[in-house]
Amino acid sequence: MAATQTSEAELDEIAGSVIARLGQAGFCPPARAAFPSEGFHRVRDLIVERFQTPDTTMTNLACRVLYGLAWASRPETVLGLGTFVGYAAAWLFAPGLPALGAYRARRLIACDIDPDASELARRNFSQLPGGEAVEVLHVDADRCVEEVEGPIDLLFLDVDSPSEGKAGYARLLLAIRPKLASGALVVAHDITHPWFQADLSGYRTLVKDRSLFTASATLGVDPCGLEVTMV
Repeated sequence: MAATQTSEAELDEIAGSVIARLGQAGFCPPARAAFPSEGFHRVRDLIVERFQTPDTTMTNLACRVLYGLAWASRPETVLGLGTFVGYAAAWLFAPGLPALGAYRARRLIACDIDPDASELARRNFSQLPGGEAVEVLHVDADRCVEEVEGPIDLLFLDVDSPSEGKAGYARLLLAIRPKLASGALVVAHDITHPWFQADLSGYRTLVKDRSLFTASATLGVDPCGLEVTMV
């Protein structure tokens, strides 16, 4: 018997439940901790139609959770490290584009070391209404962390280095910690992916340090997973 496919409405409901639990735990304002289905589907239609995305492990549910979390928390400055062609970051950026979302973000920054991916990300973002506001930086993540101005309200980590895999998450988070705003959120992709368990062991220990971070939650939204940490 074929597996039953989860419907769009069911995915919306699951995402809403995840965001609501994050709101209850203090990661975002409870009053806004509901999934904005109409806004998400509008953005998704644009991204599906206009973005060129060679490959992604971002699932439909993970995209919803990223969008819903940004919509609820409304970060003024969002920084993505390892954003590749911009697909994952787009869900975090879209709520801060006034033509698409709920508010006007101060800065939306996508950083990746791959020049071709960065150029495609720039073209992808330009296809969104107001997407020219997104800053696409072709630069190494360590240099970006060193040079970027704070405070940063939401940090997205998806760096995958040929030399160290995702082991750099911990180093990057420690380096940028002084620039994170009080109450800032850090979202790390691939936290439960079987391939990266050894790489991310240090990161999982780091986000449990209550002298540096207020709380952290592992979201098993798919095999890759998301770790949401609050300063």
